Amino acid sequence: MSTFLRVAPVEVLAAYWASLAVFVSHTLWRLTTRRYVFSPYTIPVYTIAFALYLIAPMQYDDQAWVVLGQLDATGYYPFLNLSIGVNAVGLAVVLLVMWYVESRPRSNPMPPLLTRLPDISIESIRNVLIGGLVLFAGVLAIVGAIPLFGARTIFSAHSELRPVYNFANFVILFATSSLIVWSFLSRSGRFVLVIAMGVVAMLLTGGRASVLSTLELTTFMWIYGKYPNRPGRATALITASLACVAVAGIFLASFRVGRDFDIGGILSEVAYANTFSDIRDGAFITAAWEAHESSAPLEGRSYLAGFLSFLPSSVSDFRSTWSWGYYTTEGLMGWANHFGFRGGWSLEAFMNFGFAGVVGAAVLCGWLLGRLELLFHRKVVARLDVAFGSAYPLTWVGYSIFTVLIASSATYNLYSLLIALMAAWLMTQFQHTSESGIARLRFPHSVGQGRQ
Repeated sequence: MSTFLRVAPVEVLAAYWASLAVFVSHTLWRLTTRRYVFSPYTIPVYTIAFALYLIAPMQYDDQAWVVLGQLDATGYYPFLNLSIGVNAVGLAVVLLVMWYVESRPRSNPMPPLLTRLPDISIESIRNVLIGGLVLFAGVLAIVGAIPLFGARTIFSAHSELRPVYNFANFVILFATSSLIVWSFLSRSGRFVLVIAMGVVAMLLTGGRASVLSTLELTTFMWIYGKYPNRPGRATALITASLACVAVAGIFLASFRVGRDFDIGGILSEVAYANTFSDIRDGAFITAAWEAHESSAPLEGRSYLAGFLSFLPSSVSDFRSTWSWGYYTTEGLMGWANHFGFRGGWSLEAFMNFGFAGVVGAAVLCGWLLGRLELLFHRKVVARLDVAFGSAYPLTWVGYSIFTVLIASSATYNLYSLLIALMAAWLMTQFQHTSESGIARLRFPHSVGQGRQ
């Protein structure tokens, strides 16, 4: 922190402290007014806030750059300043818009787009999950390896299967989460087995994000369900639970790379490794961007490449050149087969459209998160609304659009979600048609009387 305070320009320090003040004020408002802070939509906010306000100032230490093959952090100071400034402005705008939306009384907090989507039965979501599990198992059988056990790069040799594998992963996460919410709100154990299968599949991918988000969601639904109308008690329990989940995530990361689990390793992982490295990665990207021969603003190219993510990279030179994951690794660094950098919520918008893009994207993100947060508060925290269990899958549309705004690489997930929802809708229509046909067979006299 001392190095950050010493070398950061006044405008960066002003943005940092102002953003932190907005974050603290918003959190205190939610605690005092709503008496809760945690939901599936605030966890990403608190995660990036932790990376920005606590971890980023520590990234001026040389040790933070060793994992990137750099031994001296001094040359990256200007780019750390830029990354912190850009993300501080973006997060402050997100929080202010989110706060405004949450504080406005609305009869229907559901975003307008979602109210126009058709109803989908929970049975069809279960069927979507089963289909995703079958697809996932088929892909692993073809490649003959399991990513959890040291085979995370197996799809470099099977690039033609990577889109199918990514699709199956996302469908499993989406459907499992939807069934968890419905099960807790309905107090039903109908889908316990298939939910457990979904969690096991997510563990086998070796990825932390999907497993941790599912654990977080399960924790939220269980605690809010156990303590209805007692958000203060629920918040205290969730705080303790999330600490355990964080340790579990770091343990999973240690297991994945074959490293011993110890307290020193945990602290080092948190402060200097890749768990909360968004801001440092942003500095690394902007340093390479400035040194690159084509360091001009991207002017929307990465977002357009994300929009074209349904096309295989082999048939689209534009996508393979400008997609955010490829551009920030192979394009700028010359690193092949890398999973890509994040850079924080606002870096891609900045590299495309400058601070105008940062503010514009942040306003949209804040509006989406605010509406979703308001919906969760009214339907889960304030009172358990069973009907929300069936509507929850549709909220993924709004959240997926938010993820696209902060990283266009997530556009493929949005397409995967739309395909899954379309499949669920078709199955729902078939289910309704079948039930109507059975009803006519069971009650022929009533039907006949109705025609007279």
